[in-house]
Amino acid sequence: MSLPPLNPIVLHIPPEKVICANYPMTNPYIGVADPLTHKLVMEIHSWQAPNQEKTEMMVTLKLPYEIHQAMRALSAAYRCTFPNTDNHMNNTHNIHNNLPPITCMVWNVQGAGSREFLAALREVVRTHKPMVMALVETHIGGDHASKIATMLNYNGHTRMDAQGFSGGIWVYWKPELVTIDPIDQHNQYFTMEITRDGEVPWYFTAIYASPDPVKRHELWKKLEEFAHNNNKPWMLAGDFNETQADWERSSSCSETRRRTAKFNNWIERNQLLEDFSENLQQWNNDTFYNIFRQKKTLIARIGGIQKSLAKGRNSTLLKLEGTLRRELDMVLSQEELLWYQKARVEWITNGDRNTTFFHLSTIIRRWKNKTTAIKNGDGQWIFDKDQVKELVVNYFATLFTEDGSNVNYDIPSGVSPQLSSDDWAKLNRRYNKSDIECVIKNMGSLKAPGPDGYQALFYQKNWDIVAPNVYAMVLSTLEGKGLPPSINETFLVLIPKTDNPKLPSQFRQIGLCNVTYKIITKAIVNRIKMVLPHNTSNTQTSFVPGRQITDNIVIVQEILHTMKRKQGAKGYMAIKIDFEKAYDRLRWSFIWDTLNEMNFPLLMNEVIMECISSPSMRILWNGEQTASFTPTRDIRQGNPLSPYIFVLCVESLNQVIEEAIIGKRWKPIQVSRGGPTLSNLFFADDIMLFAEASLDQALVISDCLRRFCEASGQKVSHNKSSVYFSNNVPMDTRSSICNTLNMSMTEDMGSYLGMPTLTSRVTCETFKHLCEKVDRRLSGWKTKYLSLAGRITLAKSTITSLATYSMQTAKIPRTICDNIDRKTRQFIWGGDEEKRKIHLLSWETLQLPRNQGGLGVRSARQANSAFLTKLGWRVLTEPNALWSRVLRHKYCKGRCDIDMFIPTSNMSNVWRGITENAHWVRKGASTAIGNGRSTLFWDHLWATDVPLRSLATQPIPSDIDGAIVNEMWETGGEWSWDRFANLLPENVLKTIAAHKVVEDPSVGDLHYWRGTKNGTFSIKHALRITRSENEDAIDPKWELAWKTRVHQRTKTFLWLALHNRLLCNANRVCGGTANYPSFLTGDLTSWLTRNLKAADLIHSEKWPTVFAVTIWWMWRWRNCIAFGRDNEVPIDAATFLQAKIEETWRSFNSQKEGGNSAPRTRQEIQIKWLAPPPDWFALNTDGASKGVPGPAGGGGVLRDDKGNFQRAFAANFGICTAYRAEMMAVALGLDMAREMGIQKLVIQMDNEACVKVIKSNEFPGGECHHIINLCRSLIEMPGWEVVIIHRLREGNKVADRLANLGVVQEEKGWVSGLLARDRQISPDFDRWFGCDSWAFFIWFDSPVECDVVIAVPDSGVVAALGDAEKAGVPFQKGLIRSHYVGRTFIEPSQRIRDFGVKLKLAPVKAVLEGKRVVILSTMA
Repeated sequence: MSLPPLNPIVLHIPPEKVICANYPMTNPYIGVADPLTHKLVMEIHSWQAPNQEKTEMMVTLKLPYEIHQAMRALSAAYRCTFPNTDNHMNNTHNIHNNLPPITCMVWNVQGAGSREFLAALREVVRTHKPMVMALVETHIGGDHASKIATMLNYNGHTRMDAQGFSGGIWVYWKPELVTIDPIDQHNQYFTMEITRDGEVPWYFTAIYASPDPVKRHELWKKLEEFAHNNNKPWMLAGDFNETQADWERSSSCSETRRRTAKFNNWIERNQLLEDFSENLQQWNNDTFYNIFRQKKTLIARIGGIQKSLAKGRNSTLLKLEGTLRRELDMVLSQEELLWYQKARVEWITNGDRNTTFFHLSTIIRRWKNKTTAIKNGDGQWIFDKDQVKELVVNYFATLFTEDGSNVNYDIPSGVSPQLSSDDWAKLNRRYNKSDIECVIKNMGSLKAPGPDGYQALFYQKNWDIVAPNVYAMVLSTLEGKGLPPSINETFLVLIPKTDNPKLPSQFRQIGLCNVTYKIITKAIVNRIKMVLPHNTSNTQTSFVPGRQITDNIVIVQEILHTMKRKQGAKGYMAIKIDFEKAYDRLRWSFIWDTLNEMNFPLLMNEVIMECISSPSMRILWNGEQTASFTPTRDIRQGNPLSPYIFVLCVESLNQVIEEAIIGKRWKPIQVSRGGPTLSNLFFADDIMLFAEASLDQALVISDCLRRFCEASGQKVSHNKSSVYFSNNVPMDTRSSICNTLNMSMTEDMGSYLGMPTLTSRVTCETFKHLCEKVDRRLSGWKTKYLSLAGRITLAKSTITSLATYSMQTAKIPRTICDNIDRKTRQFIWGGDEEKRKIHLLSWETLQLPRNQGGLGVRSARQANSAFLTKLGWRVLTEPNALWSRVLRHKYCKGRCDIDMFIPTSNMSNVWRGITENAHWVRKGASTAIGNGRSTLFWDHLWATDVPLRSLATQPIPSDIDGAIVNEMWETGGEWSWDRFANLLPENVLKTIAAHKVVEDPSVGDLHYWRGTKNGTFSIKHALRITRSENEDAIDPKWELAWKTRVHQRTKTFLWLALHNRLLCNANRVCGGTANYPSFLTGDLTSWLTRNLKAADLIHSEKWPTVFAVTIWWMWRWRNCIAFGRDNEVPIDAATFLQAKIEETWRSFNSQKEGGNSAPRTRQEIQIKWLAPPPDWFALNTDGASKGVPGPAGGGGVLRDDKGNFQRAFAANFGICTAYRAEMMAVALGLDMAREMGIQKLVIQMDNEACVKVIKSNEFPGGECHHIINLCRSLIEMPGWEVVIIHRLREGNKVADRLANLGVVQEEKGWVSGLLARDRQISPDFDRWFGCDSWAFFIWFDSPVECDVVIAVPDSGVVAALGDAEKAGVPFQKGLIRSHYVGRTFIEPSQRIRDFGVKLKLAPVKAVLEGKRVVILSTMA
C-alpha cells in the first residue's frame, strides 16, 4: 500500500473495548473527527481460523465517503498500534467508500401543523436519513412547507398545496446528493425524475389517492397514460387508499372485493411489482438470523425452570417447560437447515442436528473459495479488493463482448434432418399450465438462488398462492410477448479451475439465474429434448435422451486400444480438440442461423434468442456483487438452455466433417474390419477427431475447424489440444502433422470425460486418484462431530459413490476397491488411518440388505461388477448404438446374442470387465418370446428361472437338442407338446403354456431384466445377484427396527441392539475393556422384537415409538452416568421423555406443510360396476395367480350400456404372474370384442399399472412386452373406438370371479349366459353371491349329460341354478349342510378334515342314488 508521509496517529482504545479471541466487541468504538461533518465508527472483531495458532484482528471502518484519503493514514496508524497482528486493511480492502444508495421516504402525516408532528418528523429524519422525502395529506399549505425545509436542512423542495383541508403533497430533497426534476403534478400525485452522476435516471411518484373512488379512477387513468409514454424505471409510493387482498382490510364486502380486483388489474396492466424487499429483509433479520439469540434464550429459560423444579414439583412450570422445548425444537430445526444450506452438502441426517458438522463445513468451504489477490495482465499481483473486482469484471465483460471480426458463414445448409410431422407438432404445441407445473415439480428445491434471492423451494411450497402470477408471466413470455424486466438478471459465480488460481482465466463461471427465468427456459428445454435424438448425429452423446456419457468413453478406449497395436502402412491419429471458453465465445447470430437450419418453429426461435440475448450480469466475488455489465455473446453456463443450444450448434461441425467425408477428402478410421467408421466424437465442448495419419488429412481437418470457428466465434486452444498417433506412424509424418495443426504430439491422452484413456497397462497407479478423491472428501468432514447414524448415511450416499463414475467403464484393480472399502469402514466406525476404532460388526454384515440385518453398504468390488454387468447388458440390448456396434464388430464379428461374450487375447480393459461379468448378465436376463427364432428352447432363460435343460427328467433326444423355441411351436397356435411333454415336470409344462409364439417374422425375441417390473436393468438387482442374496434369510425383526417412526439415530441404536452389539458392560467384558456387571440382562433380541411389534402387548400404533425413544434416552443417560456426565441427565426424566416422545410422534405424523391442517375424514362410498355411455359396451377383465408365479387364469365379461350381458370368458393361463395374467386377459377380451363387431368399447380393469402401461406410448419392455404391444395394436385398429379406464376391485367382481374360475379349469372355456339386475334373482342375492351390482348364471357350451344339478357349498347355488336351467334338468338339494360344524379345511390333519366333512355334509339318498350328478361349487 502506498501512503502519504504522515506521522503515525496513535489510536487510544478504551480498556472496555479490548476483545479476546473469537469474541466481538460489545459496542462499536466511535471516534468523532468533526461533530458537524464526519463520524467514524470502528468495529473490531477477532477471529481464529480452524487449526490456526495466531489470532487475527479485523477492523471494519464505516465512514462517509468524503474522507476516503484520511482512511489511508488510519491504516498506517493501525499497523503502528497493533504491530503483532496481521494487517487486513490493505488499501481500501475494508473501507466502504461506494456512494450510499438513494433513499426515498413517503409519509402520510394526516396533518402537518402540530408541534407533535414536527418533533416526530425530526426523529424520523434523524433515524432514516432520507435523501428524498415526500409528505402527503398535509392538510395545509403556504410557507409552512418552506420552514420545515429550512429546519431539516433540505435545500431542495416543492409542493402541491392542499385543496382546503384535503390532500397536499410536499417533496424535499438534498441537491448535493441527488438531482430532482419535477415533471408532472396533480392534486393526487407528484412525479419527478431522480438522477445522480454516473447512474441511470429513474422516475419517482409520490401518491395520495383520494378517498373518492371516482377521483381515484381518474388517478389510475393518468398514471397509466404516463406509463405508456415513458419506459424508464419507475417507483410509485404513498397512500393508494386501496388494497391488493381482502386480508389487508379489517372487513370486506362485495364492493371492496370489486375495487380490489380492479386495482390488481390496473397493477398488472402497467406491469408494476410490489416492492417488499425491505420487509423481507427485516423479517429475515428479525426471524431467521435471530435463530442463535432465540436458541440461547430458550436454553437459558429451560435451565432456569429445571433449577426451580429441582426444589419442588410445579405443574405450571412443567407445562411451560414443554412449550419451551417445542419452541427450541423448531429453532434447532431452523439452525440445522441454515447451516445445511450454507455448507452446500447434499445430505442431511434425519433427526441428527449435526449443526457443528455443517458449521465447520461452511467455514472450510468459505476458506477454500475465497480469493484475496490476483495477477493483472502485466503479471503483477493485485491485492486491493476493488481493483481485483474491477480486473475480474473487465476480463469477463471483454470475454462476453463480440470482438467485431468478420463472420464467414461457410457451413453446409439444407443438410439438417427434416422434422417429422410428429416432432413438429411436439415443438409447435401451445404451452399450457401442466407444462409449467411439471417444470416446477422437477426443479431442485435448494439450488443456489438468482439475484431475486428466491429458491425453487419458495415456489413449490407456496404454489397455490404464486401459481396464477407465474402462469400468466411464463405463458406470456412463451407466447412471444417478451420477458418481464429484470427477470434475466444473472449472478456469475467463479469456480476455480486450479487449487490456487492466479489469473481471471483460471476461473469457470456459473450463472445463477432467477427461478422464474429457469421455468421459462426449462419449459423450452423439455420440448427440445423430445426431438434432439432425431436432429443430432450418433456421435453426439451429451444431453441427448437415450445416450450416455459412457458411450463415448468406451469408443475412445477401444480406438486407442486399437491404435496402440496398429500395424501396417496405414496409420491413424486421434486429435483432442479444446475450444477456448466454448460457451462464452458462441455468437448469437450463429445460434439464430442454427435454429433456423434445424427448422424449429419461428416463435420458439425468437423466444430462445430473447432468453439468450437479454441478460444483465454481475459477478459474485468472495460473496460481494460487482458492477453489472451486458454481454453481446455467450450462452451462460448455468442457464438450462445453454447445453442444448451448444449441442445444436456444434452439430454444424459434424455437418462440415460429413461434407468432407462425402467428398472423400476426410478419411475416417475403423476399429475393426467391417466395423463402423469413426471421424468424430462430441460430448458438448469435449471433441475428439479421428482420421488417417497423413499431411493431407491434417490440412482437411484444419480447414474444417477454421470454417466452423469463423462461423460460430469459437477459437481452438492449440496449447491445450493434442494429437495421438498409432504406433505405425513414422516420426517425420507425426512432426509434419503437428506443425500443420499447430498442436503438440502426445504419447498419453491423459483423461477423457474424467476417465483415464488407458493407453498403457492398467495398474493400481492408473486409478490411485480414486483413493485420493475419497481422502480429499474425508478431509473436509469432521468425523467426531457426526453420530454413527450420520456417518452411515454419509458413507452410503457419498463415499461409496465417489468411484461410481469410473466403475461404469473400466475394471478397477482389486487393490483400489479394497482400499476404498477400508476407508469406508473406518469412516463408519469413526476411525482413521492412524487411530482404529472398534468395528462392532463385520464388513460382510454391513453389506447385507437392511431386511437381513445389514445396512446395504455397497462393496467397491461388487459395485464394479454390477456396473460392468450393466455395460454388458447394454451391449446386448442396444444393438444399433454406435458404441455397441464398435465392441461387437471388434470382438464378436457383429453377432448380438446372450452367448457373444467371449474373451479374446489382447482384449481391452473394457471388454475384459464385460466378459468376466457376463455370467451375471446371463443369470439376470430373460427373453420375452416373439417369433422364437433367436432363443434356444433348452439353453436360454425364457420360461423359467433356470434353463429347461437343467429341469429335464430324462435325456433330451438329439433331434430336438439345440432346437430354437420357434421349432417347438406348431403353426396355428399350440406347442408341440408331444415332442417334449414327457421330458419335463408338469409344473414346468404349465409355465410353458403361459407363453405363446408370435407368428410374425418381424416380431423378434426381446431380452429383459427379470428383477424389475418393466424389464429395465437395475443396479440394485444386479448387486443382489452378485451378492447371491437369499430372500429366505429375511427376518421381520429388522423391518420392525427400520420402520419404527423414530429418528435415524434411534433406528441405528435399535439395529445395534438387535445385533447385541451395544457396548454394555457384558460386551465390554467380552472384549476385555471392562469388568463391570451388565446393564442389560436377559434375551435382549426377543424383548426388543416383542415391544417393537407391540401386537400382543398393547393396541396402540404409538407404542413402538414410545418404547424406542424411551430406551434410547435411558441408554444415553446410563452412559452419561457411567462416564461422569451426570449433569446431562434431566431432573424430571419422566416429563423430559414425554416431551421427546410427543415431539417425535408429531414430527413423523404431521404433514409436510407443518401438520396444522385439519385431520382427514374417512368417507365410505358404495362402489359398483360403472355402466358405459349410451351405445357403448363395457368389457371388464381381470387376471388371477395363486403364486409369484403360480397357477393363473383370466376372465372377462362384456355388457352393454343397460347392463345386459353379451358374452363372457374364463381361461386358464398355466403358471405365470398375476401381471401377465392381467395382460393376457385384456388381449383375449379385445379379441373377443373385435370378433363380435363391437364399435365402441370401454375396458375396465382393477390393475392400475396395467392401465397406465397400455395407455402410454413408452417402450413397455419386460416379460409382457409382446402382449402389451398386441393390446395396443388391437386398440388402435381401424373400425372401432376403445377407451381403457381403471376401476376399483369392488366394481370389477364379475371379472374377478371369472378369472378365479379360469385358474381351476383345465382349458379355456367360452361362457354364454344371462345377467340380471341385482336383487332380481333372489332377495338373498348379496348373501348368495356378493359381487358388484350384477349377478350372473354361467354354463359351458359343451354341457355334461346329467340327471340332476346340486350345489356345494351354499355359495354355488346361483351357478347351479343357471346350469340346471340351461341343461333342462332339475336343481335339487343333494347335500344337507350342518351349520353347527365350522370350517374343516383349517384342521391340522387330513383324517380330521375327512371326519369333519362327513359330519358337515349329509347326502340325500333319494336325490343322488342311481343318478348322473353335476356338482357346482363357488365361483371364487
